[in-house]
Amino acid sequence: MMESHAESDEMLAQRLQAQEMGGYGGNITVNAQTPLVNRENGNPAMVNARNDAAARGSVYLLFVIYGPQVLASFIVLGMHWNDPDVCDATHTRRWKLWSFFAACRMFAFIGLGCYVERYRSWLIEHVEASNRVRNMRNLLEGCGFLWFIVGNMWLFGDDDHICHHAGRSPIYNLSLSLIILQYVQMCFPCIVAILLLPVFC
Repeated sequence: MMESHAESDEMLAQRLQAQEMGGYGGNITVNAQTPLVNRENGNPAMVNARNDAAARGSVYLLFVIYGPQVLASFIVLGMHWNDPDVCDATHTRRWKLWSFFAACRMFAFIGLGCYVERYRSWLIEHVEASNRVRNMRNLLEGCGFLWFIVGNMWLFGDDDHICHHAGRSPIYNLSLSLIILQYVQMCFPCIVAILLLPVFC
């Protein structure tokens, strides 16, 4: 009598669990490995919606981080490209080249992010195209890191004592601002981790 009562309780629990996960009339096999809580409720649409939201969020983040920098770069370069040199021609040419290609790289990164978001479903089905896009993204990131090092050498090199009035050049100030923002982006995760240490410790 006790065994039959225990079995009926177990069957009732399994039936309720199946109804909770798959709805009434759902054909789902329940075993010991089946999770007690299915957050998606067996609905793939909820998983896809969450993935879509994450992809859109990454694109919005690219616009927030890189968009103002690209816009400011093209405005400053367009307005002051032909300004008189405040230093020698070599320094001025380096500032122009560095800020221009830095802005182009960020613009390409935004474009690539929009492309991935627009054709994400197609890229999932075509592995080769997805790999090419991933390689292009890695190439842009690698070029950005190398160009960041070049910018540090050109702006803070040993021969900077030759140019005493670099701050008078809007393009120099633009290049300096872009490098500072890259330092902030690189150090931001470490800063957040340090600030959160008292919370988790």
